[in-house]
Amino acid sequence: MELQYNYILAAWLATWVIAQWKLFIPSMLILREADPTNVCIRWWPATWIIFAIGTLLLAPIFLLPILSDRYRDIFVKSYVNSLIKIET
Repeated sequence: MELQYNYILAAWLATWVIAQWKLFIPSMLILREADPTNVCIRWWPATWIIFAIGTLLLAPIFLLPILSDRYRDIFVKSYVNSLIKIET
């Protein structure tokens, strides 16, 4: 039984790491090009911590945007648009 939990934990953490690599980093690069003075760029560690906690808790839901280029593009565009609309 413990072996199953090891596989589940490994898959969960691998999904989390890939989400940071394929979703968060491109989002920040696009946001930096679109709005270099955005508060999320200035405070990128806080933005990353919030994103990291959210993706850690919801890692299985992020499998679709991670594995599909089409859904990843939709997610990144939506995420960047929502970050740009933040009032400072």
